[in-house]
Amino acid sequence: MPTAKTLRHLFGVLALAGGLFLAACGDSTTAPVSTPTTAATSVASTTTAATTAVTTSAVSTTVAPTTTVASSTSTAAPKTAAATPGGTTSAAAAPGVTTTPGTAGSGQPASGKAAELLANIPNTPGYLQNISFDNYVAFRKLNNIPADATFQSLSQDKDAFARFNNGSRILNPADIFRIEYLNELREKAGFDLFQADYDAQAGIVPNIISLAQGNFDTTAIDKAWTAGGATKGAVGSNTSYTFDMLDLTQPLQQIYLGQLSLITVPAQKLLILGKPPTAAAAVAGELPSKNPLTNNPAVKGLLDTFGDPISFYMGTSLISPNLPDIINISPNATAIANVKATFQATESVPPPLMGGYAFYQDAAGAKTYLVANYYTDPASARAAQPILEARLKTGTSLRSKLPYNRYWDVVSSEVKGNILVFKLNWKQLNGLNQFVFVRDFPAFLV
Repeated sequence: MPTAKTLRHLFGVLALAGGLFLAACGDSTTAPVSTPTTAATSVASTTTAATTAVTTSAVSTTVAPTTTVASSTSTAAPKTAAATPGGTTSAAAAPGVTTTPGTAGSGQPASGKAAELLANIPNTPGYLQNISFDNYVAFRKLNNIPADATFQSLSQDKDAFARFNNGSRILNPADIFRIEYLNELREKAGFDLFQADYDAQAGIVPNIISLAQGNFDTTAIDKAWTAGGATKGAVGSNTSYTFDMLDLTQPLQQIYLGQLSLITVPAQKLLILGKPPTAAAAVAGELPSKNPLTNNPAVKGLLDTFGDPISFYMGTSLISPNLPDIINISPNATAIANVKATFQATESVPPPLMGGYAFYQDAAGAKTYLVANYYTDPASARAAQPILEARLKTGTSLRSKLPYNRYWDVVSSEVKGNILVFKLNWKQLNGLNQFVFVRDFPAFLV
C-alpha cells in the first residue's frame, strides 16, 4: 500500500526540487526511533536561532503545557542581533558546513542563492504553501562526492551512493518507483542531480514550480525529452518540453507523471519544471518575477533568519489548527496522558502565518536545525515562545509515545521581531521531516 510520502511525491513533488532537504532533514516517515543522548543544557536567558519550513503536509495540534520553561542559551544562530523577551540582544553565528558564517561551504551564501532562485517565482498564496531550497555544492563538499560523479559511478561505492541517495529523494522522483531509476535518470531525462548546484521549489498540487541550477547538458535533455514523447516548443528564447497527457508507454513518463513542462534556460543555467505546463511557461516568461516570493514579509524574514543552511523548508501549509486524535493513538493510559499534557493547555497558542526549518551540519557531522515561526506581530511571537518551548523540551511524541528530548535538545529560543526561533541539536540518523510529515512536530501545531 502506498505510504503518505509516496502519494505526496506522486501527486505533488514529481519535479526538480527539494532533494537535499531530505538529506538534511531525514529520509523516513516511520515512527521515530529513540536514541538517548545528553540532556539539553538549561540556562536562564533565551537566545535562539531558528527555522521552520516543512514538507507538503500541514501540521496540526492544540495548545501546549502552561508550565513556564527556562530558555537555553544558543551557541549558533544566524548572524544577527536578536532581542530576547527580557529585552537584551545577542549576536550569534549561524551553524553551517564550514566555520565561516554565510558561505554554506562553497563561497556562495546559500540564503543569497535561495533568494536568487525564489525571485523567479510569483508571490501567490499557492506558492507560499510550500517552499524549499537545497545547496548541493555544500552537500557534495560535506560528503566528499567527486565533481564528476554520476549515479552509475558512485553506486559502486555503496557508502557514498547511500549518502547522496538520501540527499536526492525528491529532486530525483524516480525513487518512488524503484531505485534503478536513479541510475537511469541521466540517460532517460538527460540530466540528474549530480549536475545540479542548487534547487528551489514552491507550491503544491495542482501548481508546482521547481527550479534547478547547474551544469546541465541541454543537447542531452533535448534528445531525451523529444524521444520521451514531449512536445517541443519555445518560451521566448528558451526551449520547452511538454507532456500534455500521460503516456506510460514512454519510460520518461513513468518517472515524471502528469501534465507538465520542462523549460531549459541556458543563459542562467536553469531548468524550470512546472505543473501545469502553463505555470512553467508563466515563470519562464518573466525572469525574474515582477512580484516574487522574496517580496513576501514572512518569506523574507525566514530567509534572513536561516542565513546559509544546507537546506530549508517553509510554508503556510505547515501550520494547521486541527487537533491530533489523542484518544485513539494508544491503549496505554499513561502514554495518552503524556500526549495530552503536551498538546492541551488552558491558554491557546497564537497561530503563526508561516513556519519553516533549516538544516546545518558541520565537518564533524554534528546536525543542527533552526525552527522558525513568523507571526502577525512580536507580541504573538512572545506569547507563543514559552508554550512551544515547553512542548519541545518536555513533550511526548504522538507516534512513538516517547519524550521529544530523545530526539533533540533545545539549545535556545529567541524572539526577533515577528519571528520565534528555536535551535535544536539533533540526535537521530533520520531527520526532522519524520516528525513534520506525520504532524508530530510540536512547534508547528497550534
